[in-house]
Amino acid sequence: MALRINTNVEALNAYRHLSVVQTQQAGAAPAAQRVAAAAGLGAAAAADGSGLSVSELLRSQLGGLSQASRSAQNGLGVTQTADAALANTQTLLTRMRDITVQASSAVVLTAALAGMTTEVGALNSTIDTIASTTQYAGQSLIDAAGYSGSFSVGAPGSAQSAITLTLPAATTAALGVAGLDISTPANAAVATQAVQGALDQVSATRSALGRFKTLFTQAVNTISVAVQNIASAGTSIANSAMAADVSSMARTQILAQPAQAMGAQTGGNTAALMKLLA
Repeated sequence: MALRINTNVEALNAYRHLSVVQTQQAGAAPAAQRVAAAAGLGAAAAADGSGLSVSELLRSQLGGLSQASRSAQNGLGVTQTADAALANTQTLLTRMRDITVQASSAVVLTAALAGMTTEVGALNSTIDTIASTTQYAGQSLIDAAGYSGSFSVGAPGSAQSAITLTLPAATTAALGVAGLDISTPANAAVATQAVQGALDQVSATRSALGRFKTLFTQAVNTISVAVQNIASAGTSIANSAMAADVSSMARTQILAQPAQAMGAQTGGNTAALMKLLA
C-alpha cells in the first residue's frame, strides 16, 4: 500500500465506515437491552409498541383466568364439603328409618320402644350438629339459613362466566324429622313416611351437587388448558422477538470488525511513516 503524507485517505475511508457501523451499533442498543432483559441480565428495556400491547393483553388474560381458576376451585370445594356432610346425614336417616319401621311393628316390647326413641333423638341431635358445623372457608353451608353463592369461572361476558350454587338447609326441622313420635305403631308408621321424605330430599340435593361438581371440574380443566396455551403463546412471542434482536446484534458486530481492522492497519502505516521520517 502506498504511503501518503498530507492526506491519509485509507484512514479517512476506514473512519467513514467505522462511523456508519457505530451509528448502526447505537441503533442496535435497544435490541441489546431487550436481549439482556429477556435473559435476566439487566433492567427491563422498552419494547416495541405492538409487542408491549400483545404482552400486556396476554398478561391481563392470564390474570383473569387465574382468578377464575381459584373461583372454580372454591366452588368445587363447597360442593365436595357439602356432599360429604350430606352423605353422613343420609346414613343417619337410613338408620332412623330402620328404627321407625321396626317400631311400627305391633310386637315391639315397651322397653325396646323406649330405647328406640332414645336412639332416634340421638340421631336427630347428630344431624343438627352436622348441619351447624359444616362450613367452607368459615361460611356455613347446610345450616338453617342454607347457602347461596356465585362463582366466576370464565372471562367476563362469556357464555358461562358464573355458576350459581344454592343449597337448602339440612337441619332436622328443615328435613321434617324433628321430634318424631314412635311411641305407638301408628305413630311410628307416620314417622317412617317423614324419614323417607327426608331421605328423598337429601338424595335430591346430593344429586344436584354431583352435577355442580362436574361443572366446576370441567371449568377448572378448561381454564388450565387456556392458561397453558396463553403462556405458551407469550413465550413464543418473546422468543421470536429475542431471536430477531440477537440476529440484529450479530450483524452489527460482524460489520464493525472489518472497519475496525482497517482503522488499525492505517494507523500502523502512519506509525511506520513517522519512523522513516524521524
